[in-house]
Amino acid sequence: MKQKKQILISILCIVIILSVVGLMYYLNIKNSSYKDLNITFKNPQEVYEVETQLDAISFIKSTSKNITDIQYPKIDTSQIGEHAYLFIAFDKFGNQKEFPLILTFVDPILPELELSKYEISIVEDESIELEKLVVKAEDPLDGKLEVNIKKPKDYLKVGTHKIKYSIKDKNGNLVEKELILTVTKKEIKKPAQEESKSSQPSNEINQNQPEQNTPGNVDSITNNIPGNTTMQTPGNKKFLFSDGYDMLTAPKACASYIFEENGAYVGYKSCVNLYGDDGLPIGQEAIFR
Repeated sequence: MKQKKQILISILCIVIILSVVGLMYYLNIKNSSYKDLNITFKNPQEVYEVETQLDAISFIKSTSKNITDIQYPKIDTSQIGEHAYLFIAFDKFGNQKEFPLILTFVDPILPELELSKYEISIVEDESIELEKLVVKAEDPLDGKLEVNIKKPKDYLKVGTHKIKYSIKDKNGNLVEKELILTVTKKEIKKPAQEESKSSQPSNEINQNQPEQNTPGNVDSITNNIPGNTTMQTPGNKKFLFSDGYDMLTAPKACASYIFEENGAYVGYKSCVNLYGDDGLPIGQEAIFR
């Protein structure tokens, strides 16, 4: 009886030892298999365009022999920037290992911004709706975009002003356009009564002068009689880009011709923009009526 008990204990010990050895062997093989799990990727491009169709499996160059299954990620290409995508490899022992793939996406397509005019001229105190000059402001991916208009505080004062239009899409692509706004000085007409009063003293002086029998003096008196004095209309003058003027110097030269060289003229006078057959500005013209 005692001998049988010893035999049973010996057998039990052998079983335990074999189990421990077997478990250690299994764990060793399992760990070795985990270490052997490997996925090698192909070299990706430096950048990809957003919305590009990409298949995860196409990035795998090779895998280790002990891999029994691979869980592939869904590659989302709708967002710009650098993104990591995890490939998970499995073996027959239940091991799993993650392999990250880094891809970078950019949006090379700029939004479109278009104005009806890029140069415009108005008279002092005349209003202008800058928003209505926008013809197109949209992005192929994002659709219509909000336009930001940056203008000087004194953009309606006499002078030349730069007004900036800009749009930006969701990916940060920025497009800017510039409008050149020229504000000319408003013409101030004198009332008819003031004009007659200003001319009256000279007429009275001429009328009070003693008459002389020389032909020259007779003509002088006749020319100063009220009603015989007429003001000659100055000639119109063009200031063309082809003559060396540009968007800044043409309005200045035109204004100088009207208000400095012909400031005494009290009729209609104005600077107007001139356009070519293609609709683009070619200069300005001083007009008198």
